[in-house]
Amino acid sequence: MSNLKASIEYVKDVYLYCRESQTSHHANDKQILKAVNEELSNEGYSTFPSIKALKSYIKAD
Repeated sequence: MSNLKASIEYVKDVYLYCRESQTSHHANDKQILKAVNEELSNEGYSTFPSIKALKSYIKAD
């Protein structure tokens, strides 16, 4: 896992994209977190341990 943090704006964009794309599948927070973390990891960024941590980070702006 990388220690490189993605910008709040980037994480927010990824979260919104994953949430929208998962809506048709009735995804829960755990599935959305997994999708966001996969995208962040693929780009070399650190991931989030929980949906609460993810939401807290994107609300920090």
